[in-house]
Amino acid sequence: MGNVLAFIKHKSTLTEEMYYDYSKLTFLNMAEVHELHYLWRNCAPEVIDDDPMARLPYKAILKIEQFKCNPFADRIIQHFSPYKDGSMNFDDFINMYSLLGAAETGEFRIFLVFQIFDDDEDGYLNCSDCIKIVKRLLKNDYLQNLELIIVLQWLLREADIDGDGRISFDEFSHMMHKSVFFTRTWRLI
Repeated sequence: MGNVLAFIKHKSTLTEEMYYDYSKLTFLNMAEVHELHYLWRNCAPEVIDDDPMARLPYKAILKIEQFKCNPFADRIIQHFSPYKDGSMNFDDFINMYSLLGAAETGEFRIFLVFQIFDDDEDGYLNCSDCIKIVKRLLKNDYLQNLELIIVLQWLLREADIDGDGRISFDEFSHMMHKSVFFTRTWRLI
C-alpha cells in the first residue's frame, strides 16, 4: 500500500484502540487502517483537520491514485457515500477500501460490483447498463455501434441463463465465479 513509515510519522486523533477496532470490524489489518487514515487525512487536510466525522469531498477522493484511471470511480464513490453526493467520512472511506480490498473476495464483493454496474438500480443488468459498462471499459468511442451490438449479444449469450434479455444477480454471480481475473481486477488495495 505504500510507504509504511509515512503513516507512523503523522499525529492522529485516533487511538490505537480505535485502529484495533477498525481492524477487527473490517477486512483490513492495523497497518492498512493506519495507512488509510493517513491517506484520508491528506486528501484534503484543510477540510478534514483530523476529525474522523468530517466529510472528505468527492473531488478530493477522485484524486486518490486508485481512482484516477478507474472507469467506475464515480459509481464506486457514490455507492459508498451515504448522502450520494460522493463525500465520505472516515468510516465510509475505510468501509469502501475494506469491502473492495484484497481480503474480501467472496459473494459480497460480487454483489457490490453488480450494484456498481446496475446504473439504473433496477436489480438487473439490462442492455442500457451493459452498453454503459462496455463504453466505460473501452473508453467510449473504441467500438462502432455494430461492434457494440455484437459484444452485447455475446455477453447476453454467455451470461443470460434464463434468456430474459437481462442479467440477474444470480447470473452475474455465476459468470464472476467462472472468471479467474475477477478477484485480481476488482479491488482497491
